[in-house]
Amino acid sequence: MNEWDGVAQIVNPKFAVPKGSGNGANSIYVIFKEYGGGTWTGPDDQSSAVQFAYDSENLYLGIVVTDDYQDNATHSGWNGDSVQVMIANQARDTIVALYNYALGDVEGAIDSIIVMNESGPGGTQAVFSRDAANKTTYYEIRMPTGFLGLTKLIPETKFGLGLAINDGDKLTPGQRGWSGLGAHSIVYGKSSSETALLTLGADQTLNWVFPTNNAMLRLGQVYSLTATAAADCP
Repeated sequence: MNEWDGVAQIVNPKFAVPKGSGNGANSIYVIFKEYGGGTWTGPDDQSSAVQFAYDSENLYLGIVVTDDYQDNATHSGWNGDSVQVMIANQARDTIVALYNYALGDVEGAIDSIIVMNESGPGGTQAVFSRDAANKTTYYEIRMPTGFLGLTKLIPETKFGLGLAINDGDKLTPGQRGWSGLGAHSIVYGKSSSETALLTLGADQTLNWVFPTNNAMLRLGQVYSLTATAAADCP
């Protein structure tokens, strides 16, 4: 993923548990939520960093997942190690698209790249790789402008985006927990209001406002980063 050098990362975004409890005086924020009997021992077990870039025709996602074991024996787009993506409209009150991505099979036997168009226009492309020695999985995803029903991306384009980065382990296979950006837009039922609001700025700058259940930013604050043209991204 050398083409991502210089693109800022969102590292270990946090979200409130339980779902919908964010932005309160007693909100509890986590970087990982255990589920269905799964256990999480810390960032070396599973954690994530996310990067965004864009040009006039595509949005690019770069996701680096630290993961102690690759689990997806069922070759599922969600039930095991995988990335689920939600695209919502600007108001974050309507789901535009749902996409699921994964590497098929388990550590040492990976045999496929899974791209599942759950709903929406489709047409996304992806390249993934697993570095078992360093316990790291790399996801690179290209989403053409059609995913928003647009002909090109221009400054001030706004939309919601959520990522649920699922995790399974050797002893507890399947979807046994998740990290991610606006992860609760996808799990425990689909909720477009829980996506992060992304705004494309001038000179290929991305600004985003996170939903109330994300601890990286309080609602109403805006951060920005400079994104590369990423013409070499898959």
